[in-house]
Amino acid sequence: MAFFVVLAEVLISRAAWLEEKLGAAHLAVLASGATPFGMVGEMLRNQLLSNADVVAIVMRRGPVRLVLSTYCYLWSPRRSI
Repeated sequence: MAFFVVLAEVLISRAAWLEEKLGAAHLAVLASGATPFGMVGEMLRNQLLSNADVVAIVMRRGPVRLVLSTYCYLWSPRRSI
């Protein structure tokens, strides 16, 4: 019985952590989308990613994909080399 209680607590805390990360990432994308042409400077980009505690954020809006990344090039699994 105690095992299931501990397991439930772990799953709940993990879900809360994931919700927090998604919220921070969503705010970063919204902030970048509020700029002209969705372009942000390097300093703002790094601050948004640092606040979300991530290295890259990708958000789809229909056919458009918004990307915030610390790297100039993102590897895409669809691209063959």
